[in-house]
Amino acid sequence: LLGPALAEPGAVVVDCTLGLGGHSEALLRTFPAARLVALDRDKEALRLAGERLAPFGERATLAHAVYDELPDVLDRLGVPRVQGVLFDLG
Repeated sequence: LLGPALAEPGAVVVDCTLGLGGHSEALLRTFPAARLVALDRDKEALRLAGERLAPFGERATLAHAVYDELPDVLDRLGVPRVQGVLFDLG
């Protein structure tokens, strides 16, 4: 369902539960025009995911935050809207 929106240049997708970054990596590989903003409360998970997502360079922005802080994170980054949000609650 998100495919058409994320295929557009400048599309932003948010991963609110980054973990080790597997879902985010798949999104970045599948949608080469998309930018990722990813949140996690676990600093070690952010470090490991950062290593995994390093090949994507500036397309991936990681933030130490919990998902209810998403509006503040987007505001700090100057992101006015997003095309998709992922929560892996399982």
